Amino acid sequence: MKMNYFVFGTNDMQKSVLFYDALFEGDAINKIHAEGRMTLWAGQDFMFAVAEPFDGDEASFGNGTMVGFNLG
Repeated sequence: MKMNYFVFGTNDMQKSVLFYDALFEGDAINKIHAEGRMTLWAGQDFMFAVAEPFDGDEASFGNGTMVGFNLG
């Protein structure tokens, strides 16, 4: 299955999860994974996650962030 996804790096997982839980509340976006260094929500044709960077460095605009587009 191809789908769009967005992963934003975070330096504070707890605050990030609280923010996105509130943002997605009442929408057709459900939390489907919340373990370790990543929390993941899914909608009909996309997934969104916040994650602590895998390299252990601080999250920034270029570290911990990934985007994928379904082009076909």
